[in-house]
Amino acid sequence: MKDIHGLLEMAIRHKASDVVIKAGSAPALRVYGKIVRTDLPPSQRLIPMS
Repeated sequence: MKDIHGLLEMAIRHKASDVVIKAGSAPALRVYGKIVRTDLPPSQRLIPMS
């Protein structure tokens, strides 16, 4: 996944209510009240879209 759009698409597929993004940690999803870690690489930095 290259951008936030891919992460949001993953959240929709898994019926996640929240996406958790923290620098230095892999993104996680809240699915039916439980935090589910993704197998994506940890976030290094957030880059604003132009």
